[in-house]
Amino acid sequence: MLASASDSKEASKAFTMIMPSIGTKKGDYDKSFYAADMFHLSKYGNAVLGKFLWNTMLEPVGKKTTKADLGDDSAPLKCPSKESPFIQTLGNKS
Repeated sequence: MLASASDSKEASKAFTMIMPSIGTKKGDYDKSFYAADMFHLSKYGNAVLGKFLWNTMLEPVGKKTTKADLGDDSAPLKCPSKESPFIQTLGNKS
């Protein structure tokens, strides 16, 4: 996980960006994530990466998932908790 929130261009009290690095355990990419043009994501790629992004946005800053098995699309979709009913950023971490 590349945490770019410390860069002044990407972090403020109103906005924080934390960019995940995506790759398999071997360091390569699964072609099923891409459309026929090999540039855009496929429906499958959008679904898996969207779920991964959503789930990491609900994880506390500093405790984000750093390695994910994107080939396992059975991970449940996380929901905000009562203790932390918001997306986790530097400005509103629990």
